[in-house]
Amino acid sequence: MTEYTCDSSGCGMRATTHFVQAEKRKVAQTRHLCREHGRALLLDYQRSSKPPMADTPHKDEGGVCFDVDFVFFDNVPDQYQYPCQLNLVEVGGTRQLGLGTGPYEGAALRLELQRYQSPRPRTHQAMAAAISALSGRLRHVMIDKFFPSQQTYEAKLHIDQGNANMVVDVRPSDAIILAVICDVPILVSKEVLATLAAERKQ
Repeated sequence: MTEYTCDSSGCGMRATTHFVQAEKRKVAQTRHLCREHGRALLLDYQRSSKPPMADTPHKDEGGVCFDVDFVFFDNVPDQYQYPCQLNLVEVGGTRQLGLGTGPYEGAALRLELQRYQSPRPRTHQAMAAAISALSGRLRHVMIDKFFPSQQTYEAKLHIDQGNANMVVDVRPSDAIILAVICDVPILVSKEVLATLAAERKQ
């Protein structure tokens, strides 16, 4: 595994966090930082007010369109912290949604954002190929449930197969990766957004 030095000016410590910023589902910037500078950058991005994305939002009565903003990796996470943080930002708006996931799911998303071509299909690429081989088409993915007490989410794949719409329960990280592979919208239900807004007001 490649070892990096913190790229914050004048630091020079070993990098244990990695920040991958995305634009239009491609890697725009990658930074390797020590824990102190990495956590500071993560908090800065989470608290910052972002200008609305220029893309036209996908219209769906049940959800609001979001897209990948950044992926943050921490090689030495705290006991109660996910080793990888995904951040989504509203398309055509400024709302953000952050969720934690494992290092393998985060790495899989980073490879897709890098447009990395592996000799053999990776797991999520095989899932996308299986949907297509069964005459299906991924229409969109929806993050449709949020459990405040656990700070966890659920998601669904919405697959068109002939005249039927199939709904498959998956982890949000898997849904996001498949959305990037198949180039389909990532939606967040209005119920989830309302719950998050109410939680922030408390």
